[in-house]
Amino acid sequence: MDYYSDFCEVNDSMTNVIALAHQEGAIVSILASKSTNKYRIQSSSLSALSLPIAELKRRLELHFKGIHLELTLTSILPITELWIIVENHYTAHANLKRAMVSAYLPLTFVYQSKFLFS
Repeated sequence: MDYYSDFCEVNDSMTNVIALAHQEGAIVSILASKSTNKYRIQSSSLSALSLPIAELKRRLELHFKGIHLELTLTSILPITELWIIVENHYTAHANLKRAMVSAYLPLTFVYQSKFLFS
């Protein structure tokens, strides 16, 4: 895993796996094949995969300049989990927007009242 030498404490050329901890607690494993140029990225959380996949692709493109890289899935994408993540994000965004509006409205009322009663 020479591409991730900045993450590894042990400089061992025989190491072909790295595990990364996501902020939500999920572990993302990147396994390099010893005999072919294939990598397997896996995790119990779909949202934890996005950054390691993008970073591995970026590092491989830097290493193999001008070579076409192909990313494929070996299983179906778990759409149900993806929709749950999108729905949670939307709900959090809507709640934040509501909280910001409710915090702003009293300030607007006080500001307008000053001019009405002065």
